[in-house]
Amino acid sequence: MDTSTTALLWYASWPVLIWASYRFVLLNIRHHANLERLEELEARCQETQETKP
Repeated sequence: MDTSTTALLWYASWPVLIWASYRFVLLNIRHHANLERLEELEARCQETQETKP
């Protein structure tokens, strides 16, 4: 491959890398929020089970 072709491919790949990184971070943030919600629901469920006679 020519040096200019390699450079062009490198520069063209940056938007894809940035988009993929953004999507990965977004996925992790959503997953973390879902885990926190699940922990709250589990705690609420345990509280209701403990208060039942």
